[in-house]
Amino acid sequence: MSVKAREYKQRGRSGWVVDIMFKCPDGELNRERVKTPVGSKSGAKA
Repeated sequence: MSVKAREYKQRGRSGWVVDIMFKCPDGELNRERVKTPVGSKSGAKA
């Protein structure tokens, strides 16, 4: 499983996206990306 917080800038807005990737027991790879409502990297990871 990997969790990464990335900053994004889009049309004058900025924020943080948390990218979560994990592998299921059957071998399927799942990925979920979520925009966070906080303004700092440490807040996005919490």
